Amino acid sequence: MTAAASYGIPDESQPLPAQVQDLIVGTGPSGSVIASHLQRAGRQVVLLEEGPARVTEQFSKMTPSDVFGSMYRTLGGFPVLGGPETPPMVLVMARCKGGGTVVNGAVCYRTDEDVVDGWRKTLGLQHLTRELWRGYERAERRIGVTSMAELHSAAAIKARGGAQRLGWAHHDVHRNTPGCKGSGRCLTGCPNEAKQSMLLTYLKDAEALGATVYPDTQVTKLTGDFGKVRSVKGKRAGKAFEIKAERVFLACGAVFSPFLLLRSGIKHLRAIGRHLTIHPSTRAYYLYDDKVNAWEGAFQSFAIHQFRKEGIHLINLSPPPLVFGASLPALGAQLRTMLKQLPHMGVMGGLISDESEGRVFATPFDGFPAVQYTMTAADRAKLLRTIGLLGDLGFASGAREVYLPFNWRPAVKNHDQLHAQISSKVAAHDFEITAQHPLGTCRMGYDEDLSVVREDGRVHGYDNLYVVDSSVIPTSIGVNPMLTILAVAEVIGQSLVA
Repeated sequence: MTAAASYGIPDESQPLPAQVQDLIVGTGPSGSVIASHLQRAGRQVVLLEEGPARVTEQFSKMTPSDVFGSMYRTLGGFPVLGGPETPPMVLVMARCKGGGTVVNGAVCYRTDEDVVDGWRKTLGLQHLTRELWRGYERAERRIGVTSMAELHSAAAIKARGGAQRLGWAHHDVHRNTPGCKGSGRCLTGCPNEAKQSMLLTYLKDAEALGATVYPDTQVTKLTGDFGKVRSVKGKRAGKAFEIKAERVFLACGAVFSPFLLLRSGIKHLRAIGRHLTIHPSTRAYYLYDDKVNAWEGAFQSFAIHQFRKEGIHLINLSPPPLVFGASLPALGAQLRTMLKQLPHMGVMGGLISDESEGRVFATPFDGFPAVQYTMTAADRAKLLRTIGLLGDLGFASGAREVYLPFNWRPAVKNHDQLHAQISSKVAAHDFEITAQHPLGTCRMGYDEDLSVVREDGRVHGYDNLYVVDSSVIPTSIGVNPMLTILAVAEVIGQSLVA
């Protein structure tokens, strides 16, 4: 028996079926929710996952480099191609059974009502915007959303104190981690089964009812005629396969679902791959006189919503020491100094709801899409404002030095230095940012020039092809999207079995 089989995971010797009723490509939040609905309705469901399958017993033994090397795409940094005024950045995307729910921060937010109302007004999404709130309720119950109020690290408590002194509205973060022990291992898989990822909830439900998951299985093409998909083709253990299916559901995420459509020759809808938003994200580091051991507490537990109407969301981070050290904005002697000071450092993150848009392209390279994104001047200004707010918060929280996310610039020690650094000319390549939450590349709607799928996830012009993942969410939402992805999939899943 192989190691995979000992964990109840189909191994490479187990043959793939030749034909199924419902074939789902991807096992992240959306694919898992759809699988649970379809399997409960008595359908024959098979899920194909490009990444590996890992279980709780393995998480405690894996180093961060093991996880980033095997459970994330391109070692955790998928390249984004930008123009001359766009800061360099990478997308963080998972590639494993359970998808991002296994290795994300487990933060759970509902999208603001005014954003959802905008989808109704501009895209005509009457059913989704009406049913989404019930979808949230079902998802929150199933994944165990709870407050992190009792698990603030000392660094988070200092940041909260800073927000109180500044009079900024703030709150305790809600996450799907009941029983969290504050181990700080969220990004590398929870070793305590506290995080209620798809492995422990929706996907587990579907498998218990008879759904089958095949990891390490890459889908490369959809085949059929216009209006109807007949099969999927791909590779598994170095061998080609083809599976016929009555219905195909793409749940590969906002980069790989449009890529698979385009690569399969499905190009009649101009919105495929367009309207990409990515929540550009940044962070600042705070150096305190006393020890704060930022990693002793929930990975994220405290956030500031004072600036949400501006499209700015601030939230604390508590990475484990290895990840913390690797992320520091320094090299050489300065990095050695900062590593020695790590117990005295806190970190606060910020993301923006981007008005900028990007695009996903199919390329001639096997299995590898291209992502292009051009940041507008308005979003660059919003990013600078976010960094300034992070600096203000650091000093209000008692930090004696603040490291801003600019390359090759010294720490600032007071407000004058802070605002001088913010107001000086900052070239695009000086920013240190990442992108976390790709959305919008197969967005919902009824205008076929502006959208890709209907409200039930069905691709315009097709009878049996669906997209059900983050790519259908029409716009940037300004907060972590996992709960919204689950809620949207709940709405689609209910419509499929009604």
